Amino acid sequence: KIMSSKGQATLASLNSLLEKTSNWDKDERYMATNDLCALLSNPPPTLKIDDYMEQKICTAILKQLDDQSNDVQSVAVKCLAIIIKKVKIAQIGEICKKLSSLILDGKDALRDIYSIGLKTLIADVPDSMGPSVIEMLSTRLLGGILNTASSEEVKRECLDITADLLRRFGHLANEQRQGEILSAVIKQLQHDKPVIRKKAAHCLGSLAVVSSDALLHSMVHTLLGQIESSSATSASTRTLIQTIGTVSRTVGFRLGKHLPRIVPLFLQHCGSPSSSQDESQYNDASNELRESCFPGLESFVARCPREVAPFLQSIVQVAVGFVAYDPNFAGDEDEVDGDEKEDEGEEMEVEEQEDDEAEDEEEYGGGSDDDDTSWKVRKAAVKVLAAVVNSACTSSLDGDHLLRGLLYQPWCVDAVIARMSREREENVRLDVLQCFTSLVQATGRLATTAATSTSISSDKSSGEDLRTLLARKVGRIMAACFALLAGPSVKTKSAVLLLLRAVIATLHGGLERYLVKLLAQVDRCLVDGSQALKLDALLLLRDCVELHPPASVQGPLLTSSRLLPRLVGAVRDDWYKVIAEALRVLAAVVGAVRPSPDSCYFADIASGDCQAFVSCVYDAIYSRLDALDIDREIKDCAISGVGKLVSHFGDCPALTPQLPGLFALLQRRLENETTRSAAMRAVAAIASSTHPPSPLSTNLAGLLDGTAGDLALFLRQTSRNLKQLALQALDALLLAPSTCLSASVCAVVAQEAAGLLTDGDLHLAQLTLSLLHSLLLKAEATHQQAVAAEPVRGHVYPRMLQLARSPLLSGQALQAKLRLFQSLTRTLTASGAAQQNFFNEVIADLYGSSPSASVSKHGLSNLSKCIAAVCLCDCIAAPLREQFLLRLVADVEANSESTQQLALLSLGEVGQHSPLLWRVVRAGSGQDLQELLLQCFLSAKLSDDVKQAAAYCLGHVAAGSMDTFLPAILQALPHGKQPQQKEALSQQEQQQQYLLLAALRDAISVHAACERDFHLHAPAVLPVLLEQCEEGAGEAAEESVKNIVAECLGLLTSMPGMAADVIPTLLALTQPAAGQRGGGKIVANTLKVALARPQSPAAEPLAAVMGQFLPLLENSDLEVKRAALLMVNTAIHHNPSVVAAFLSRPITPVLLETLRVKMERVVDLGPFKHKVDDNLPLRKVALTCVESVLDSPLLQIDAEAVMAVMPTALADKEDIKLQAHQVLVKLAQYGPAAVAAGLDSLIDPLDRTAMKKLPTQTPPAGSNADNNAMQSHTNAPEHERALELVRSAVKVIATLNRITADAGAAGISVRWQEFVKKVKLSELTASHFQLAVEADRKTLIDSSAY
Repeated sequence: KIMSSKGQATLASLNSLLEKTSNWDKDERYMATNDLCALLSNPPPTLKIDDYMEQKICTAILKQLDDQSNDVQSVAVKCLAIIIKKVKIAQIGEICKKLSSLILDGKDALRDIYSIGLKTLIADVPDSMGPSVIEMLSTRLLGGILNTASSEEVKRECLDITADLLRRFGHLANEQRQGEILSAVIKQLQHDKPVIRKKAAHCLGSLAVVSSDALLHSMVHTLLGQIESSSATSASTRTLIQTIGTVSRTVGFRLGKHLPRIVPLFLQHCGSPSSSQDESQYNDASNELRESCFPGLESFVARCPREVAPFLQSIVQVAVGFVAYDPNFAGDEDEVDGDEKEDEGEEMEVEEQEDDEAEDEEEYGGGSDDDDTSWKVRKAAVKVLAAVVNSACTSSLDGDHLLRGLLYQPWCVDAVIARMSREREENVRLDVLQCFTSLVQATGRLATTAATSTSISSDKSSGEDLRTLLARKVGRIMAACFALLAGPSVKTKSAVLLLLRAVIATLHGGLERYLVKLLAQVDRCLVDGSQALKLDALLLLRDCVELHPPASVQGPLLTSSRLLPRLVGAVRDDWYKVIAEALRVLAAVVGAVRPSPDSCYFADIASGDCQAFVSCVYDAIYSRLDALDIDREIKDCAISGVGKLVSHFGDCPALTPQLPGLFALLQRRLENETTRSAAMRAVAAIASSTHPPSPLSTNLAGLLDGTAGDLALFLRQTSRNLKQLALQALDALLLAPSTCLSASVCAVVAQEAAGLLTDGDLHLAQLTLSLLHSLLLKAEATHQQAVAAEPVRGHVYPRMLQLARSPLLSGQALQAKLRLFQSLTRTLTASGAAQQNFFNEVIADLYGSSPSASVSKHGLSNLSKCIAAVCLCDCIAAPLREQFLLRLVADVEANSESTQQLALLSLGEVGQHSPLLWRVVRAGSGQDLQELLLQCFLSAKLSDDVKQAAAYCLGHVAAGSMDTFLPAILQALPHGKQPQQKEALSQQEQQQQYLLLAALRDAISVHAACERDFHLHAPAVLPVLLEQCEEGAGEAAEESVKNIVAECLGLLTSMPGMAADVIPTLLALTQPAAGQRGGGKIVANTLKVALARPQSPAAEPLAAVMGQFLPLLENSDLEVKRAALLMVNTAIHHNPSVVAAFLSRPITPVLLETLRVKMERVVDLGPFKHKVDDNLPLRKVALTCVESVLDSPLLQIDAEAVMAVMPTALADKEDIKLQAHQVLVKLAQYGPAAVAAGLDSLIDPLDRTAMKKLPTQTPPAGSNADNNAMQSHTNAPEHERALELVRSAVKVIATLNRITADAGAAGISVRWQEFVKKVKLSELTASHFQLAVEADRKTLIDSSAY
């Protein structure tokens, strides 16, 4: 009852307000309407508005739009913006009619208010009302546009609202309606009022986005026809050209097919800057026309790079000409070509040019005449050049050819360099500097790509390197930069310093002969009042010091009497960024003055000059190092700087007395959480500087004793980075010659490090193992084995045993583990008795008792490697080793399967490094090791795992003694038999064949890994391998046998010098008449193995013949084709030069065609039928190949062609969808313009994936759900898979939306924008979209920081 009474009261107050809106007093009407707005903005929960009340409210508000009081009308429009979101669809039509009528026939003083109200309605009206709203409003607005009696204000508002209407609902209008809008709006381009023409151009730009290709063609055709028929200097021509530019910026790539007609027309209207006799070209009208043409050309270059390519040279020529277009400048612009000058002449040119250009700067004062508009033309022309430069790196154009053949031509680059210093308008000058900076940066990126690529075409390799072309222009660049640095403009100086940094980064120095003068200019910038300029100068100075050879910067740095004091002064500055950068520069200077202990600028490290330099730098850094109330960045830079100083000048007499106090300060910084990481890096740098062969003998004994405890305790921290830094610092300190071990240091290091010996983080485990190895080496070098042995044995050894059984242990962590076992064995076997005791203990722990059956095969392999490392340690006496080896041989016939496996694996590991193992076995047990292992293959009692271990043992023992074991392996393999005999191979013989081949593969693998010579054995091995897969073997030649033969051939091919012997055999296998079954698959797998190693020795010989293997990609056998695709993917990953020349054809067409093909068939399984797609595995591999190409910086692919198959991939099976999502994101980064062109084709498949309703999870056990409810639920894994697919699709949508927007890909359709909006607002995807955006933003921040 209380709620009901409150609702009635609220409704009564609403009725009262509505009655007051008709009051005779205008103030009463105004207040009532204002209160109504407030009530509807925040309605109370008890207020229920029915249809009748909605109609009553709308009627009252619409009535007030005709009120005599302007204030009442204004607040009524404000109220309309609120009720649009509250009322139902039926009322919105009436509001549209009323507002449009008021715009056309209402009061002029309130027309802008009516316009705001209608724009608000268009922006907030529900999507479902879109078709009716655009139909209703467009009819009325077109009437206002076409009505000749309409005032200028009416036409302006109608055009403005029409543009908003098209942007929101234009895609919902039919083509006939869009044609009517086009016809009406295009007529307004001839209006005599500029504002109407401008609004019409913007309206056409909005229409172009949603129009069909036919309507867009009609629009462009009409505009071009009007341009061709109009006067070159008329105002309408400028408007038409501006309209084309606007359309280009909105539709972007869609305008590409019209460029052959548009570009020549634009270039014609730009004219030629060389026609100096034609005075008619130098007027404001001509300048305005050019100012309209150049933005259009800029848009074409940025958004249609491929289509505009044929016109690039003409565009660049015109742009370069107008970059220097300055009809009011009467000075001499002739430049002296200094490219062919000798060193002295080039220096003279720099000085003369600088003087002349400084005079120009002084004469014009960096300003221009107020009536001179030519600077706008120059600014627009520079932007065109900047777009061309950016397209070299961001589009599908050949950037190397573009720079080499066009932008670095003398007529282009020299004109831009000259304009940098001669430009009078500062904003134009800054654009020129930015343009040339972009050119230099693009040069660096493209030159780096060309240098790392091994597949550069012959026309590129025959020309000069891009960096060489830039280096030839350094004289001119420096002349212009010195002139600008002498001027007064701070913005110009900052831009020049940025340009110089780009030049130094691209050339990796390159300014050696100009360093003296450049550092003098930097010194001037450091005394400037601008803090930003100081920071830019310091950044340039650091680049100069770090990127130039130390010998070239030492003199200019130290002979200047002002530069070092300036740096010290900068360290005492007030701005934290300047202080931090000054500290970084000082650290770089220290490294340049003495890059190595044997190379120093000062002849004597104890000289007065050297001590003065070290004292000056130390005092500057220490003043910030000792302070506590400073910024963290300053603290880190000061700690890093002092670490650099001590690591380079630790033996300087001026610094030696300060070291104890400095080390104590570093220890205090270790105790501080904010400076801990920087302090550990400094400690590691100082300790590493004394490692042999460095002659530095800095005494670090006190540093180890003072910091070892803290560093060891940091190993308990949760921060992985902190643990890593602590391990590295401790390792560096232990390896320093001047440090000594103590019992406390050994105890704390061993105790804390033991906790990191787990397989949860193998990188940290590897660092820990290396640290403990260094600890034992230090103990051995200082004869303190007893000090280190006990804590390592007590704390570390048990964890080592646990880690040795881990199946995850591999790679560098495994190698570090083996080294530690050997060093621990040496440490603990100082005497004979101790040696035997410890050896027996280790063997008992690793091998003695039967290994648990729970230890995996890989865990047993790791155990065997550890056993071999201990057994082969040089400190173990031969009798002990031989006794244990005989035990291993005896255990081959043990009852425990795991014991047999471990014994065989251990024998193999020992035999690999011990060529005489077989003699030891024969002498000790009387058994032939070879016969013993071959008997294992034939034994019916042994499991397959034991037999595999026997094959492993045979292969590795053979690798250690090839002359003894290889002939036996080859003899045991079936060869020399007729096809009928091969068909009759028994199952036992087939298994023996496979095991023998596995042993042969292991022997070859050891030779390949250790880079041993295999040429002597190849003639015997190759024929036997090929015979295993000859025609006639039938089913006996199992798939596993073919695969292992391919592995052997691949390993042989990858060995240095062996490819020439194997390639002819592989080519023969690809021939149909070669007599081998499945030869194509064997060849493909062989090449995959041969190319799996980065920079494989087989890459170069295979690249020469790869074209003869690629027909395998079109083989009718799906298995062969899949193997060929996998081979191509491996080559792309590890050796891209092998397939680079064949990527465009035939590889890419095959990949794309494979992605389109489905081979579905129905399999009848009795009760039900199952559909199988035989081509699904091939599509997965093909998509993986495309992704690998996009990941490779050395390869290029046709982005448009790939984009054409993406809709098909996005609608494929779930696994393909997930792959396609990843490929699509990478494709958008690779070619954003191509992706933007096809965004509409992605909407449907992405919508079906992202908006798919997720299956519900199974209710928890014990719930009272009925059977029907239970049947509607699915298990949790299916729900998680579906959720993962939705997240992936939403992530793609968010990333594509960001990438295409950041790349400036104009013309993104309204349909895509509406789809993104739908995803943002949908309950199913809104949260996923927000998370995807945040993750994408974080990734961008992390990558930019890196």
